[in-house]
Amino acid sequence: MAASGDTIENPLLGERVVFKTTAAESAGDLLRFDFFLAEGARQPSSHRHMEQESRFEVKSGQLGARIGGGGPRVYRPGETLIVPAGTQHVIWNANRGETSALVEIEPAGNFEQFLETIFGLMRDGRLRDGGPIPRPYLHSALLASVNQLYLSGIPLFLQRPGIQIMARLAKLRGYRLSYPEYSSTSR
Repeated sequence: MAASGDTIENPLLGERVVFKTTAAESAGDLLRFDFFLAEGARQPSSHRHMEQESRFEVKSGQLGARIGGGGPRVYRPGETLIVPAGTQHVIWNANRGETSALVEIEPAGNFEQFLETIFGLMRDGRLRDGGPIPRPYLHSALLASVNQLYLSGIPLFLQRPGIQIMARLAKLRGYRLSYPEYSSTSR
C-alpha cells in the first residue's frame, strides 16, 4: 500500500507516479498523484475505467488525448482533461521532453494497488512481447476484473464474461492482485 510521497516507475512505458493522496488517506474517495510521462511515452491501447472518473491537470509539457472516440486533442499547462467513468480514452506525451500532470481518480477503488502491481510486473519483464499485458493473460484478466478495466473496441458483453472466467482461473493458479515486492511501502 502506497503512502504520500512514494514513487513508482514504469520504465517500459516511460511513466512515473508520485503519490499525493492515497486511497487509505481519503477513505477510498480519492487517489491523487503527480504523473510524469517521458518523451515519446504513450498508453498502449484505448481503454475504459467503468467505475472511476479521471482528471488530468497538465502542469508542464503537452498531454495528448483521444476521448470517447473523438479526435485527438492536446492539453497544455493549466488545462484539465476530464475522463468520465466508462469513457474510452488513451493518453500520450505530445511534447518534446517530459510532460507532467496532477491526476485525480474518483473513487480511488483499487487503482493505487493496480498501478503498483502493473508497474512492478512491467519492471520485472513479466509481460508479453511488445506490450504491457502481463505474460500470463490470466493475470491481466484478474487485474482487469477487480479494477473494472476494459479495452475499447471490443463489446463489453464479450469482455466481461471472458475476463471473469479467466480471473477465476488466475486465482486457482495462484496469481494475486498485489505482491509485497511491488508495494511502494515495502521498498
